[in-house]
Amino acid sequence: MLPSFVRAVPNGTERGNFLALDLGGTNFRVLLIKLKETTAEMTGKVYRVPDNIMKGSGVVVNL
Repeated sequence: MLPSFVRAVPNGTERGNFLALDLGGTNFRVLLIKLKETTAEMTGKVYRVPDNIMKGSGVVVNL
């Protein structure tokens, strides 16, 4: 797992587009979160991780 660091807690002034990636045991989820003045919009897609990748040697997903 790659480390992520939280430098501060949200204060409500956050704006912009944010990409979230989640590689779990059976699914890979991609989310785009758009934060605007008073609204947040989230779109995403879930991809199933094929059995040959889940049960492989790990070389394919070695970052």
